[in-house]
Amino acid sequence: MPSDFRKICRCYKAFQALGVSGSPQIPGQIVFFAPNAGNGQQAHTGIYIGNGNFISVTSNGVKQYSLTWWSNNVAKYVGYANPPLIGRADNNKTGK
Repeated sequence: MPSDFRKICRCYKAFQALGVSGSPQIPGQIVFFAPNAGNGQQAHTGIYIGNGNFISVTSNGVKQYSLTWWSNNVAKYVGYANPPLIGRADNNKTGK
């Protein structure tokens, strides 16, 4: 996995810089959850797969969860961002 992608997935500050509140619309968007004691105050991210669901990597492996369930039971959902453009000629441009 490219280091740039790891950085955006691990960093709650990335959401603050790139993200928007509201519900994700397109599969592949990165979903962000607030820091809390359960995640060591490091926040959590996942990849939206559609129909209100996302995939997440946890200590139990890669699993599918409902955004609503995770937000109500694990960590509060805060918003989403489009993934970075990695390995493309337009990598440094902003936009959708």
